[in-house]
Amino acid sequence: MTDMTYNTILLSRDNGLATITLNAPDKLNAVSRKMIAEIKPCWEELAADSSVRAVLLTGNGRPYAVFTPYKNAWLREVNDFYLRSYPVERHAAALAPLPQGLPPGVPELAAIGFETTNLRALKIATGTQGARGLFEDFVERIDRYHQARDFPAIKGPSYLSVHLRFGTLSIRQVARVAWQ
Repeated sequence: MTDMTYNTILLSRDNGLATITLNAPDKLNAVSRKMIAEIKPCWEELAADSSVRAVLLTGNGRPYAVFTPYKNAWLREVNDFYLRSYPVERHAAALAPLPQGLPPGVPELAAIGFETTNLRALKIATGTQGARGLFEDFVERIDRYHQARDFPAIKGPSYLSVHLRFGTLSIRQVARVAWQ
């Protein structure tokens, strides 16, 4: 799908996430009739794009700009279902089929844009075992997180972001433990 060209907004897509950015810096991004006229077809373009899986907006219809409204919305909605492991087995048939001509097996990291690194020398915890170790370490200090997270000299953050991003640790597992 080819993106339409817009003058007062920018549309970008990355891994199923679309971002619409106001693009009238000379007018301090003030909303104009022209901008409003471009936003509707932009939304229609995104609605027709099956690669864009979700649009995340605040309760008043605007995108989240800071974490607090998202956190507050999540806290209002969280319940036992969201903290349990998700029953994915019954939904496996809904997955899209693999594209034709795809080589079998897991691709080499270089084939998907990664470069050889010195992770072993850096002693970075990798894989599910590394994630488990970091998580167990974080659980011991989770009650102090709010006090230590903003100080680089203190072991405050969880260091779990990369594991949550790549699925070597379950977000539901982390949420379940944090919720207790």
